[in-house]
Amino acid sequence: MKWLEDFLKARPLWVLACDILTKAKKPITEDGKRWLRAVASESEWMISGNRGYKHVIHSNQDELDVFYARLGSQIAAMKNRIEAVRRNKATLN
Repeated sequence: MKWLEDFLKARPLWVLACDILTKAKKPITEDGKRWLRAVASESEWMISGNRGYKHVIHSNQDELDVFYARLGSQIAAMKNRIEAVRRNKATLN
């Protein structure tokens, strides 16, 4: 993951997934993109968005706010799913 953080740190603009996958010698496929999302999710120094990936040192407050909101929305959706599964399971007992 450090190599990816360093790669993004050297680039002030958004970097597309296909460019990162090419650098990593990974296929530009759904599996490759899934691999990249998994790597990115472990980093405390990079953000993702509709325009690609970026190191936090190059991110402005608006970009960070959008990233924070996206993660917050994902957290809320996961919590809702957990509760729905619990409710459904309880009806089976």
